Amino acid sequence: MESQENMNHLVIPDSHGEYDKVCRIIDAYQDTVDRFVFLGDVVDGAEAKPLISLIRSLGEKAITVVGNHEWVLRNALQDDPEELVDHWRHRLWSRYERDTLESYGIARTRKWGINAEALNEVIRPNGHYDWLTSLPTFYETDSFVAIHAGPRHDLSWDIQKKELDDANTKEQRMYTEPLQIFSHGLSKVRDLPLSVDSRMFITGHSHLSATSENRRAMGRVCLGSRTRAGDPFFTWESQKNEIKAHDFS
Repeated sequence: MESQENMNHLVIPDSHGEYDKVCRIIDAYQDTVDRFVFLGDVVDGAEAKPLISLIRSLGEKAITVVGNHEWVLRNALQDDPEELVDHWRHRLWSRYERDTLESYGIARTRKWGINAEALNEVIRPNGHYDWLTSLPTFYETDSFVAIHAGPRHDLSWDIQKKELDDANTKEQRMYTEPLQIFSHGLSKVRDLPLSVDSRMFITGHSHLSATSENRRAMGRVCLGSRTRAGDPFFTWESQKNEIKAHDFS
């Protein structure tokens, strides 16, 4: 766990390849923020490639936790076991990753294996694959926890983070879909019982429309938004404990 003392974090929710908007946010906070924390789901979108390059260019100043889109993508790019890879590729190519291919200059085909092979040939040499597979399931400081969808409410956070670390190993990723990363139900829960953790949880994943005021509840800040539908881009700054709505219209 990292000490937050004297560190200012800016948490950025699901950006879905919104390169230009993320650039403007980073430019606005570059001199006042010590660390940018991305809540995952950055790999899909027409500008996924430049967005990943931008995040990686920030070095240790950027932390990205894995979202469900990253989880599915990295499983779809594995070689074996074949039947599980086919399961993940079906979810990937048939649902939401066409723009990811196009951002890397790859034309989508109906052959999942061809799509994966073409993408592997591009992202492995440029370091994007290593970045993708190294993403943690959460980021925590002494005052807050950042995770894609949200914590379960029937287990303590200490138990949950151990299970998440175990699920995030190369050997286990293919066999699980952690609720804390995939569940839309968890992303919409507002209040957290004390049995989870006493710190603030900063989450994304949910795309319900809401104002800045309605995104905060006891123990929870829900940042996920519908930027593609015209909603503002919401961020949370740790030292001010402030939600900011960035309107790029």
